[in-house]
Amino acid sequence: MRNPCCSKYSDCLNEAVRQRLDSWTCEGCNHWDEKAKIPFFDLEGCYLLLWCLFRPDLYREFRQFEMLKRLGLDKAK
Repeated sequence: MRNPCCSKYSDCLNEAVRQRLDSWTCEGCNHWDEKAKIPFFDLEGCYLLLWCLFRPDLYREFRQFEMLKRLGLDKAK
């Protein structure tokens, strides 16, 4: 099982992605019982990861929109 309320969860998730793990758990971790509020950006990151894995079309569309937004081209003129 995993503890998504742990303050280290995001770091572990990033490491699992970096190592291209098929699965991972928090079993045996010293932080297992830790509870922390999940910041919005971590939740957004989880959703983006799910999109990337299961709906790559939506993920690509989101990334393109974010790029346009950064360039200031997201507004209709």
